[in-house]
Amino acid sequence: MSVVVATCIQNGEKFVDPEFLPNEYSLFGPTGKNHKRARDGYNGAPVVAGWRRASEIRTGRGRGGSTGIPALFVGTPSAEDINQGALGDCYFLSALAVVASREELLRRIIVTEDTSHDVGAYQVRLCKDGAWVIVLIDDIFPVNKSGRLAFASGSRGQLWPALIEKAF
Repeated sequence: MSVVVATCIQNGEKFVDPEFLPNEYSLFGPTGKNHKRARDGYNGAPVVAGWRRASEIRTGRGRGGSTGIPALFVGTPSAEDINQGALGDCYFLSALAVVASREELLRRIIVTEDTSHDVGAYQVRLCKDGAWVIVLIDDIFPVNKSGRLAFASGSRGQLWPALIEKAF
């Protein structure tokens, strides 16, 4: 991670995950047939209107509780902080809510605590096939037509639910 951060700072660029580019293919695959409801919503309107960095997403609350951009955590995280979006992954978000009820577990999943470098790179620890792996992701998220996160989001302007969902 430090190499990614150093390279981004040196080049004056923000990190873009080459394995999850901000496009429709990353969300829906080559045809999108398997996720038509997520792509088109329940009324046929597109769910994803574009992509934005976390610093470009406006919420009712931001860092320190002020209006602005999402913060990684605000206060003590809890299960009630998770808001389901249009993806329909309630099974995953329910499991995440159980983890969020124990703050020490949640903070072990979110490896990146220092966001002062602001290069848009985050590390999330997930268990895959019985082994813990660290997933490096960027902070570019799908947004709806009102500019809010299209999928999972966090109450009180928190970013951690969206980051973990994206890493998953």
